[in-house]
Amino acid sequence: MNPEGLRFPDECCRHKLLDIIGDLALLGHPLIGHVEAERAGHAMHFALVDSLLREKGSFELVALSTLAANPAPAASPELAPSPLV
Repeated sequence: MNPEGLRFPDECCRHKLLDIIGDLALLGHPLIGHVEAERAGHAMHFALVDSLLREKGSFELVALSTLAANPAPAASPELAPSPLV
């Protein structure tokens, strides 16, 4: 769409990543977890945020001091992101 083309070869991926980060910010709290989204968009992101906020048992607010004392375990290799090619 831009006459000069993309600024980065992976610009579309970057845009989608920023979209989901921004939409998940609607939770109003930092999110600690693993999120996978395939062919998702703002409507699906909003549905996730809405569902999390409606179902009070679906999340737990944790104090930062608790996280510092109990760091999360390292991600398993199958959850590691694949490198961009």
